[in-house]
Amino acid sequence: ALAEIEDYTRVSVAPMPAAALDGAAVADITHLIAELIENATIYSPEQTTVVVRGDMVANGFVIEVEDRGLGLSAEEYAVLNERLASPPEFDLADSERLGLFVVGRLAARHDIRVILRGSPFGGTTAIVLIPRAILAELPAQLTLTAERMDERPVEPPERPSGGLFESSIPGALPRRTRTTSAPPVPERSLSVVADPVASNPSGAG
Repeated sequence: ALAEIEDYTRVSVAPMPAAALDGAAVADITHLIAELIENATIYSPEQTTVVVRGDMVANGFVIEVEDRGLGLSAEEYAVLNERLASPPEFDLADSERLGLFVVGRLAARHDIRVILRGSPFGGTTAIVLIPRAILAELPAQLTLTAERMDERPVEPPERPSGGLFESSIPGALPRRTRTTSAPPVPERSLSVVADPVASNPSGAG
């Protein structure tokens, strides 16, 4: 949702617990939250921060968007909450509330409840209750277990002899190996050479 906000640097998102949404509702809920954050940045001073919080509750998942603006009167909150609960036909003359009109339409599409109320800091807090019906189960996390291995040395598997392709790992792709035998090593021998002087004592050639 922050990717759709022009003034996103003013938005602070608090850590939230892990949760998952039904895939068919992700785009609409993202747009709904973006409209509320955009509305909070528009109607609050530029030097203030918009805070977004979320938590799991008994009826689903709650997201709060709180600004530090001037807030509204009780009568104005009542009128806006009525429009959010039962969004009327869009009126071009009321373009200032276009964002809340979109929020009301998207909320009605997925049975999401959106309420505006004053915050303790003087601004406005938008509360979004996402029902459990559109929450999805989180994928189970993988767990690693350690088992005591046999301490006896593992003998290497025997390789097939004379094969053109072989592999020592079960299920692995075969690899080409050479099967030529090494040349024989010649045996060392001792040669006896006759002494020419001993065979010819007279020295005659």
